[in-house]
Amino acid sequence: MQQSQGSERFYPALCQLLGQLQHADECVVLLFRPAQPPQLLYQRAPLPGDNFGCYLKSAYVLDPFYRLGLRGNHKGVWRLSDIAPENYTEFEQYYNSYFRHLKIQDEVGFIIPLGLHQGFVHIELAQIAGSELFRLDVIAQWQALFCLV
Repeated sequence: MQQSQGSERFYPALCQLLGQLQHADECVVLLFRPAQPPQLLYQRAPLPGDNFGCYLKSAYVLDPFYRLGLRGNHKGVWRLSDIAPENYTEFEQYYNSYFRHLKIQDEVGFIIPLGLHQGFVHIELAQIAGSELFRLDVIAQWQALFCLV
């Protein structure tokens, strides 16, 4: 993987490495910069029903991972179910406008800050309906590997 650093092969290699601990149906890498729409750096394979253009245009502002990354002090590996507010009208809007069409049943995100006011990188690993949920021991291993990512 080190040989692919800085090349277009880096993100596929990174997703493949993370997937060696447990298969993920989807791997997406996004760059979020202040006051700009996100930049899609890598998407392994679009999920059925995915309208990623909608996400990149507007739905991202309601994404709990985006909101967490904006705070700047929440680097690490997070499970969507741990950060999504339970009674949060805007999350319902996000869910209904974008997320529910994907049939995602589990999602883990890496939040990697780029520095003060520089934004962050978000690596998303997702499982669609019918796939195995991410195991807690695997999430713990991803958390241990976070400093290397």
